[in-house]
Amino acid sequence: MRASPFAPAVLSLVVGGLMCVATPLPRPALAQGGASTASSAAASTTQAKPADWSFVEKANAAVAATPGTEDLSPVLFPAVAAMIDPPSSIGSVDAAMLLSPADKSGWAMAETWAKAEQQQAALKALATVTDPKKKFLLALPYSSGKDADATLRKAGLYVELPPSGLLQGARYRYRFALERLIELVNIEATRRAEEGKADEALNLCVQWLRLARIITEREGARERRWGITQMMLASERLRDLAFTYRENLSPEALRNTADDIDDRLVQLRRIRLPLLERLAAEQLMARVIEERGEVNKDKFAVTMARLSADDRSLNLFGQAAWYRQLASGHAGWFDTRDQINKVFGGWENRWNVENLHDPLLQIPSDYAKMDKGRFALIELTANEIEGFERLRLDVMTQLAGTRVALGVVGYERKEKKWPPNVSAVAPAYVRLLDNDPYGYDK
Repeated sequence: MRASPFAPAVLSLVVGGLMCVATPLPRPALAQGGASTASSAAASTTQAKPADWSFVEKANAAVAATPGTEDLSPVLFPAVAAMIDPPSSIGSVDAAMLLSPADKSGWAMAETWAKAEQQQAALKALATVTDPKKKFLLALPYSSGKDADATLRKAGLYVELPPSGLLQGARYRYRFALERLIELVNIEATRRAEEGKADEALNLCVQWLRLARIITEREGARERRWGITQMMLASERLRDLAFTYRENLSPEALRNTADDIDDRLVQLRRIRLPLLERLAAEQLMARVIEERGEVNKDKFAVTMARLSADDRSLNLFGQAAWYRQLASGHAGWFDTRDQINKVFGGWENRWNVENLHDPLLQIPSDYAKMDKGRFALIELTANEIEGFERLRLDVMTQLAGTRVALGVVGYERKEKKWPPNVSAVAPAYVRLLDNDPYGYDK
């Protein structure tokens, strides 16, 4: 069990119903592929581009820095690239969350690693890009990244598009390098808490949560899903640290942490549906369906097979045969265009509903009702977005429960007993009590 129960009776009511989070993605070799920076996107314009490259340009424009914002890549990425590989005792974010001085041999190596100059420099860079007084974003373009800095390429800090230039084939390699940074955050948080600096440990987890929130501004569904998942993991770690090291925490430090993750600062409701999947569907339609005509069966079979086979080349022939069979019954240009508008427009309508218990959200989406064979092109590009409403509800619940849980611990530290009920913690120990995202009557 990853997080400790806060108290036998009271705190189990606060966090007991919180959602389980997804298993972190496996870590690939960091040395593979190529990196991408804002300058690489400009440099790559000298290369030959497909006729439908305008869809990639739209995606890149959506993630570019704007007046008042700053790209975190030049600040954070060189420091992450310079990090030393973690010891074998840290194999994942989950392992880093669980590792403690009780594992004497594994902890000694992890502690030495975390204290090294390269890792401390990465933590300083993280603190800079998560400063709430500034507005950093990740302006990493969707590109091959072949012209990017070799050091960043080697560290895997890039987004890779396939040679075809199709957005559907995007590989978000940078996530695995950022997971290495998150592993460091967890080890350093435990190290500082063990030294009696539990308030600093909580602050590190807040920085982790803020970095994840930045990633939720990216335009790929898998990027946003990763960011939301990391926000939930950071919330879980905050609860764990607050209970385990509560003897070294003051009510003021706990209240300050609750304020740091206040929804008015995190602004979860401002997270939008990702744009990239719609652009990917429109780009793919332009590639394999004749304008105002029917499916080009050869292009359809080969292109769809390459995208669905992913990196598993042995699946390519089977996938090609499958899509060649589907091509004869696939919708033409007009019907596919209309279905793209219907599916993505329906998701937008559902996303913009303020009442999370609105009857509209209880009925199947247009995507769920869609004929997946006749619109296989949309099924391939759009399936990552289905269920985003539930994911948003999950992270809202995690953060609401964490804020109240921090208030409960603050009450215990001051009053030397657990509160008689949850409402007793506001406003002295947490600024306000959040509405239950799952409660229809609030």
